[in-house]
Amino acid sequence: MHSSSEIEEMNESSLRSSFSSKSVSESFLDDDLDLQISQNDSALHRRIFSFFTSPLGKNLMVVTMLMITIAGMEIEWAGVYSWASSTLLEHGASGELSTLPFQLSPIISVIIIPIAGWASDRVMPRAVRYRYGSRRLILTVSILLCGASSVCVPLTSGTIFPQLPNMFIVVSQLFLNTFIDILNKFIESFVRALVSTVADPRIEGISHVLTTGILGFAMIFGFQATSLPLNDLLPVGHTMNLYFPLGVLIFFITAIPVFFSRAEARACCLKDNVDTPATRDRPLLSVADDGLSRVGDIEDDGAKPDRGARKRTSWVRVGLVLLWGMLSFFSAWTPWVFNPEFLGVEIYHGDPHAAPDSPAFHRYEKGSRLAGSSDSLISVGVLLSVFIWIALDALLAKPLGRFRPMVFGAAFNVVMVVGMGLCAFSTSLPLFVFSQLLMGMGFGGSTNFIFSRAAHYTHISDVGLVNTLVFSAETLPQMLMTVSGTMAVGLTGSYRAPYVLGAVPMLIAIPLTFFL
Repeated sequence: MHSSSEIEEMNESSLRSSFSSKSVSESFLDDDLDLQISQNDSALHRRIFSFFTSPLGKNLMVVTMLMITIAGMEIEWAGVYSWASSTLLEHGASGELSTLPFQLSPIISVIIIPIAGWASDRVMPRAVRYRYGSRRLILTVSILLCGASSVCVPLTSGTIFPQLPNMFIVVSQLFLNTFIDILNKFIESFVRALVSTVADPRIEGISHVLTTGILGFAMIFGFQATSLPLNDLLPVGHTMNLYFPLGVLIFFITAIPVFFSRAEARACCLKDNVDTPATRDRPLLSVADDGLSRVGDIEDDGAKPDRGARKRTSWVRVGLVLLWGMLSFFSAWTPWVFNPEFLGVEIYHGDPHAAPDSPAFHRYEKGSRLAGSSDSLISVGVLLSVFIWIALDALLAKPLGRFRPMVFGAAFNVVMVVGMGLCAFSTSLPLFVFSQLLMGMGFGGSTNFIFSRAAHYTHISDVGLVNTLVFSAETLPQMLMTVSGTMAVGLTGSYRAPYVLGAVPMLIAIPLTFFL
């Protein structure tokens, strides 16, 4: 028999041993958990490194560098637009005359850009296409001409040489503004064509979405940077004295990949063998148990991506995509064209025809000056559309499969219609701001859809022509909306009419989306 003191000592000993074993087991568990976390982190790092060192990852980085050229172009264009517009008004040009470049450039662009796109596919000698790249050659010439013309804008504005006559200043600024706008359209359309040529077919669609995002960011940065009071911070005189040379410099820096990349020439040389997936590609995310499966084995819409199946361009489908683009962008351009008058007349209740010193005219001026901010709001909406598109594409890849581009295109068109309706009947500035964000999302979604869907039906030998036709289908409605919207304002006497008119084509575009 054990005494009571011995029993208590035995109980304490057993408790200590149990606590000790528990702490040891917990220590092992913690060590195992830390080891598992470190292994997972290491595996993730290896997977990311493996992806970006594989041909697919390298292709994505090359395509991204080529797309950034559009950002430099937009930043440079913001300086040209601000400088030329203020110069024209200072030297006696009317507000209508200062917008002439935006009326002429779409007409000229839709004629000559598709011809250049066709020439890049069919006319350029094989030595140029396979050694330098036809799209790259056109881009190089366009970038150099655009940069040289941009330098001429301040030289002919009367700022550096005040002895220049007013007529020469007005004519030269109108010509340069129109010419640079046309060159910008060349650059954007041929960067899109270059991306379609160079991008691996598995990332071709998302590349156009990323291009839209880069474009939206550059628009916000460019137009907001021109309004920064740099002259209050630095002894540079006028703000543009610093921004303008920086904008041109940024443009040339972002164009360096276009000048030196041979990716297009290699893609054209290998266009007969693009249906074979690269065996060294690695997925960025785990899709198989062994973690070493090829990206070519990923089934994102039920079938392995295979550009070899695209033996020729489906011109019927491309034609339907172009029709869809004409309908959608007839609506999408409405806020860009009519926001200044809408703000001045409908939101601030001003009158552009009142006496210059009257309160009504001052209210109109106050509202119309917010047009630049409304453009930035639309650009923010464009950026939001890119993030939402990419997120939905990742989340709904399996549930929607190959139908998700059509669902996304229709959904963003619905967002555009809602934004148009809210803007048409808005009476307050907060509601107007919200409508601009929605219309910007619709604009970005339409841009994502039209370029990615056209690329889906295009063979590599027709990339130049199709991308320039798509760009024309995006640009031409700007002129059509300007003419028809102005007529609607004349008939109704209200600047709300263009927004109602712009929503009508969506009744056709939304159901048409599901046939593309």
